[in-house]
Amino acid sequence: ELGKGSVFWFELPFKKQQNNSLSPALPTKNSSPLIPVSAGGNMGQNSLANIRTKKLDSEHRPSADGPQILIADDNATNRRIITRILERAGYQVDAAEDGESALDFLEKKQYALTILDMQMPGLSGLDVIKVYRTIHRHAAPMPIIILTANITPEAKLEATDMAVDAFLTKPIDAPVLLATVAQLTATIVDPSVKTIMHRV
Repeated sequence: ELGKGSVFWFELPFKKQQNNSLSPALPTKNSSPLIPVSAGGNMGQNSLANIRTKKLDSEHRPSADGPQILIADDNATNRRIITRILERAGYQVDAAEDGESALDFLEKKQYALTILDMQMPGLSGLDVIKVYRTIHRHAAPMPIIILTANITPEAKLEATDMAVDAFLTKPIDAPVLLATVAQLTATIVDPSVKTIMHRV
């Protein structure tokens, strides 16, 4: 009709749906629980790291009066991290902030192992090794780990020439560090054994 418009309608046949497919699926008895994903898509990485650390603590944990270890690093954060890792694994740790302090510790106490930062101001880690071995040339050999952020072939060659027992690179990897420390403190150092080289 003029001025009132028109009305249209359609009839479409549908079959009755028995199950509501739009409803969310509920977990069944055998289904796995959902894994929460943190912001940025990190699927429980921190939890996995904690599990790995706990496992390593039990695998590499020495006795209550564990071996004494000296670490020397001019970076306070690195010293704190390494100390925490080793103490949690049951080791007794002294920490020096530079090469001179490391030599002072070595004069006062006998250590099962020493971890030296390669690039310390003043006396570097390699310098500490030279001085220590010159003064204690007749003493029993002490295992030494060189720790560095320098992963160049030249750095590895320098460490090899100094006959260090292990070469670890930063950032620090707790499982590798603990495994290396456990190996070096549980065995007698044999000068004929090839230097252990790890890349973190």
